[in-house]
Amino acid sequence: MPTSIIFIVAILAFLVAMVALWLVSEVTAKMEIKLRGFVQTHIAPIHEEIHSTNQALSKVVKDVEKLTKSVTTIDIMASRITKVAEDLDKLDRSISQRYRDGMVQPKEASKKVTTKLKK
Repeated sequence: MPTSIIFIVAILAFLVAMVALWLVSEVTAKMEIKLRGFVQTHIAPIHEEIHSTNQALSKVVKDVEKLTKSVTTIDIMASRITKVAEDLDKLDRSISQRYRDGMVQPKEASKKVTTKLKK
C-alpha cells in the first residue's frame, strides 16, 4: 500500500510540474508578444533614427574628405600660380630695356584690360 500512495503522489507531482511548465510557456508567449509591441513602438523608431544618423555621418565624412582634397588642390594651385608669377616677373626683368621701347608698360596694359572688361 505505501508504494501505491507514493506512485500516486509521484504522478500528481508530475502533473503539477507539467501544468506549471504549460503556464510558464503561456506567460512567456504573452510576454514575447508584449515585448514585440514595445520594440515596434519604442525601439524601432530609435533604430531608424540611428540608421539615418549613421547615413548622414557617412555623407558628412565623404564631404569632409572631398573638401580636404579640394583644399589640398587649391593649395597646390596657389603655389603653382605663385611660381608662375615669380617666373613671369623674372622673365619681365630679363627683357632688355632696348626691346621695351614702344611696348605698352604693365600699368598701362592693366588699365586697357580693365576698361575693355567694363565695356
